[in-house]
Amino acid sequence: MNDSSVNYIDFDRIADTLMFFDNIHTLDFCTRLSTKDKNGYRRFYEFEMQYQSNQYLGTDIGRSIKRSMSFYYLINNKNMFTGSMILKVNDVYILHILLKDKVLSWFFGKDRIFSENDKRLVINGTYQPVEYIKDLQNWLRFEPIVIEYEDGTYKEGIRMTININEDFVDMNIDKFLEFFGYLNYQNMYLQSEAQCNYAKISPYTANNIVVSGGLGSGGGTYNGERIAENKYGINQQSDNKETKNKKSNDFLNNAKKKG
Repeated sequence: MNDSSVNYIDFDRIADTLMFFDNIHTLDFCTRLSTKDKNGYRRFYEFEMQYQSNQYLGTDIGRSIKRSMSFYYLINNKNMFTGSMILKVNDVYILHILLKDKVLSWFFGKDRIFSENDKRLVINGTYQPVEYIKDLQNWLRFEPIVIEYEDGTYKEGIRMTININEDFVDMNIDKFLEFFGYLNYQNMYLQSEAQCNYAKISPYTANNIVVSGGLGSGGGTYNGERIAENKYGINQQSDNKETKNKKSNDFLNNAKKKG
């Protein structure tokens, strides 16, 4: 049963999962619906103002709606907080340029570095890893890879390392282009606007998940059943091909790096 006392102004954030990189990492789009004011109180992103005004005949009252829009992409690691990274508008702009100018050429055109050797896909061209560094704790590194599936087929791919060398995702070219497409074609403001409008649609507390101990505490209940939960949201599963097939990780040994 829904709790009618909950209103849309009671929500802190709305997040859409756009794609699964694997069973652990997702690409989410998030909008913050509340912030903390200087006194520590919760402040909703939208508020109304009423003030004296002589702008119009017949009324001395003016009213305005003001909103504080805060939105971002989140590369989310559900198992490790340090494996997550926020991408705001400026990050997306720079990252898009880097991927377009320096990464896509590994796969397409005269500078393509992949070729077939004895019916096996290999990297035989030279390349240099591409990095986007926000700060010492938040960075991405992209390197070309060859993904080998259990059925003996091969696919060009990308390894994206996130913040630490031990945390990375391997994407075939199709999944990488999906990621690139979100960065390239999505209007972040309009997406955030759609999320804000959705948050106002009742009923509230539908499909309600009660997280024990607060968000990021490790789990909760949904319809009476125990579920796992991470720092940014509820544990979800992926059915992408990369996670269902064994990948060969020795491809980098066959690649030649510049320098």
